[in-house]
Amino acid sequence: MQATGPRVSSAEPATGSGALSNFTGPLRAQARRLHRAALSESVSASLPVLRRLRAAGIFSNEPLSVLFAGRRQIKRKHLLRLLAIEAGFGDWESLCAAVAHDPCSRRSEIDLIERCWMHANDWFATEREAHAYAAVHGGKVRRYAGHAVILRPDPQVLADTKTRPSE
Repeated sequence: MQATGPRVSSAEPATGSGALSNFTGPLRAQARRLHRAALSESVSASLPVLRRLRAAGIFSNEPLSVLFAGRRQIKRKHLLRLLAIEAGFGDWESLCAAVAHDPCSRRSEIDLIERCWMHANDWFATEREAHAYAAVHGGKVRRYAGHAVILRPDPQVLADTKTRPSE
């Protein structure tokens, strides 16, 4: 079982500030949860993660059955790369470099997503469909894993996000 694409390091570029680790901390935690699920003996826990890895092109040459049988070879770096690709970057290093360059704008965006996960959100096959729907019904369109989601948190969550001081 061989991952396709460039080699990935889980290391973050040195920035001299905590902004990068403040942003990547939640992503690393999510990668850890995904990694545990991918390694799980439970098919229902493992397969969704394995499908995401295939869809992102990380293990695109492997049949799902082979990927499930060899799931112990999946490393955390594969999940970090998956999250970076799903966020619109080519790899984990590109995501870290973008965050290091402009951490504040990225941080507010990830905060909004973290606060909206527990609410019902509308999903669309394309970003265009999502924008058309959002123009009528409101919400914030985000691309995610080749799809688009409209995030509409509680009004109090939006107020908290807008009034929060910059880091």
